[in-house]
Amino acid sequence: MFKKILVAIDGSEQSVKAARAAMDIACKSGGEVHLLHVVRPPAFDYSGVGYTGSILPPEIPSYMLDEWHKVAQLILDKARKEVESKDAQTTIEVGMGDPAQVICDTAEKGNYQLIVMGRRGVGGLSGLLLGSVSNRVLQLSSCPVLIVH
Repeated sequence: MFKKILVAIDGSEQSVKAARAAMDIACKSGGEVHLLHVVRPPAFDYSGVGYTGSILPPEIPSYMLDEWHKVAQLILDKARKEVESKDAQTTIEVGMGDPAQVICDTAEKGNYQLIVMGRRGVGGLSGLLLGSVSNRVLQLSSCPVLIVH
């Protein structure tokens, strides 16, 4: 059974469903659930000033980081309230960067045995079978991934 479960939370209803599924698994196995929300800083388009493509700014102003962190905390707190149980421990974390990479890195560093996430997140085209983040996590992850519909 899975004792350490990482859940990717993006604020979508599917990510809350994923958290509920993870909590069901954790309660049955005496495990713990770790809710992770990843903030992806916006890239800036520098193509008009002699550069090609988009890159991250060299330094993100602290007030922007603070605001992103507050929003992420609200998303995580809401998800935690939806799934909290006395039968399984729940922790939360805010990550920064490419969501798929941060999810996989967190799972590996934390020795998580399972990643649980929604099939589609808050962005993208609704007709796709899998969202881009869930698809990349499936490709990059070294542990099992449960995609919840």
